[in-house]
Amino acid sequence: MQRQRTKRAVEHFQMSECQEISQDDFDLSRQKYHLSQMKFYIQTKYFQSKKFSDYFHEVIEEQEAASSTQIKFGQIFSLLLSFNCEIFIHGGAIRDLILNLPIHDIDGEYFCSKDKMKSLCDEQFMQKIFGQCHFLPSGHLILGQNLFHNYTFDPFEAYPMETVFTSPMYTNEYTTNTIFYDVNSRIIIDITGYGLYDTFNRIIRLTIANPNERYLWLNEQVAKPYDGFKKLSRYWKLRADPHKYLPAPLNQTLIHTDEFIIENVKFLWKNQTSAIENIFRKLYCDLIRGDLNNQSLCYLQSNPYNSSLDAFLNYDRVFERDMGSTWFNENILQKNINHFYVQTTNKHRVSFHLYEFLFVFACILILVLFLLFYKKCSTYERIH
Repeated sequence: MQRQRTKRAVEHFQMSECQEISQDDFDLSRQKYHLSQMKFYIQTKYFQSKKFSDYFHEVIEEQEAASSTQIKFGQIFSLLLSFNCEIFIHGGAIRDLILNLPIHDIDGEYFCSKDKMKSLCDEQFMQKIFGQCHFLPSGHLILGQNLFHNYTFDPFEAYPMETVFTSPMYTNEYTTNTIFYDVNSRIIIDITGYGLYDTFNRIIRLTIANPNERYLWLNEQVAKPYDGFKKLSRYWKLRADPHKYLPAPLNQTLIHTDEFIIENVKFLWKNQTSAIENIFRKLYCDLIRGDLNNQSLCYLQSNPYNSSLDAFLNYDRVFERDMGSTWFNENILQKNINHFYVQTTNKHRVSFHLYEFLFVFACILILVLFLLFYKKCSTYERIH
């Protein structure tokens, strides 16, 4: 009953139900909750939506009530706020909530000092949340590890707020993934100004508007090497089911999104072959919830679940359609980029070898008995 009620909550959720507010209104709303002021990019827009806020908190309550869930998001938010650490949710979780799709993990930003968050990680999360807490020198918080379809993932990750909003806009990926939700003041923050519109209309748009910045977006390595290249592979995650996004129409952008993405994938496949192949191998492996080993081979502990296999096949279909069958066959199929391997456990391997041994032993025993019987018969014939 709870799940049915949640689905109805966003059944008719539309862009028109998001009321845009000013930066001043945003500041006043935060002051009402005794929260500090926040400054974002100049093009950032702010929205209020009671329907979305109610739905967000319903989903969190559902997740809290699920007995099989190890990481309780609501408990994390409450604990952070009790220590004056604010949390902002962003990315795929917000996008999929708007589209009424299920979420499995949450990414976010926190607004408090790194020292305080490290202390919370060491002293609070390890005791009060049944999971693992890792705090990296960069301020990256990784909370808990869950097993989902034989695949270990981190249910909650967060970065320092100042790290996110002091970086240039080209470090961000696509507009639909740059929507933030202020958990405390219940305000939606659209940092590019296009994120909500593009999500409701299922449009893929680069986060930069100036065509001269396209290659900054592509070659971005602020956080990790080849981070810009990884943006290319994630294009088809939005194109595939269940998202079914389309590139931004030419009358809405100065950048031919589809041409830019496809041309650069083909260019990099010729000139940065190893790097781009490994990026796509890892993405394929993540889709199937596998584990990419040091030899760039994707292994599964057992046969994939239907949902993982669907995601894998949906990506494959739209990727081949956009890139062309000839290119796809030569660069993906023939190089085993989208291959995965189902391996048996050690126990099963031992059992398999044991059966082999027993079979061979039985054959030898039968042969020995036959020879003994034959020898006995021959001796009997000579006597008579």
